[in-house]
Amino acid sequence: MNKYDGILLELVDDFSKYESVDGVLLSGSRTTPDFDKDSDYDLYIYSKGEIPLDFRKKIADKYFNYAELDNTTWEREDQGFFRGNGVQVDIVYRDVEFIERVLEEIVIKCTASTGYSTCFWANFIKSDILYDRDGKLENLQKKFDIEYPEELRKNIVSKNFPLLNKIIPAYTNQIEKALKRNDILSVNHRISAFFESYFDIIFAINMKLHPGEKKLLKITKEQLDHTPENMETDIRELFENLYKREFDIVDKLNVITGRLESLLKELNLIF
Repeated sequence: MNKYDGILLELVDDFSKYESVDGVLLSGSRTTPDFDKDSDYDLYIYSKGEIPLDFRKKIADKYFNYAELDNTTWEREDQGFFRGNGVQVDIVYRDVEFIERVLEEIVIKCTASTGYSTCFWANFIKSDILYDRDGKLENLQKKFDIEYPEELRKNIVSKNFPLLNKIIPAYTNQIEKALKRNDILSVNHRISAFFESYFDIIFAINMKLHPGEKKLLKITKEQLDHTPENMETDIRELFENLYKREFDIVDKLNVITGRLESLLKELNLIF
């Protein structure tokens, strides 16, 4: 099976003809050996300034049997389905200077986030370059394709670990309050936030880039050297019993945090 369909390369060629487009990257599962015929295409169009909507509409009319343009829920994006094979295409529009600033903040200044700290870094350097007008994208990939900084590792742990159950606004405290209010939506929201920080720490202690929200248990099991004791078992038990009245959610989250704390102490990342 071809990694890139011919129709994708034709679409990229059309974008390359627009003078403000600096380059096109392909990210996601299509850049890995795990892709299949139904895998989406995640395209990132890097340009100087905004690409006009009328130009993007012409692209959509030519290549897609159905499209939604100018979605701005996260970034400026167009989505559509290729004519013929029906494969979904997600197109994200970015400025080259924007991504360089973001990566400088993460990789050079070692700035941690609350969850997903290194996702932008992983997304950019692991992408395939499909078009690069003057080599800017290749140069940026080389610039930021460096060893994981120890300072960043420590910063991610110090920012995210206290949020699990160590400080007043910790997720477990918020979940406990939500349970008393019988606010199940808030419980769900805060549990999701708990695991955003939790897995940010897991990837940081292994000095591996965070791949995003998909297949985290599979990836951590198969690719990481350091994980807390009984991690997958504990997490599955939590979610399998989440809405059973007799199940103690906060206690299980504290157990999960405690096992992570033991690993962090073992690795001399907290004392």
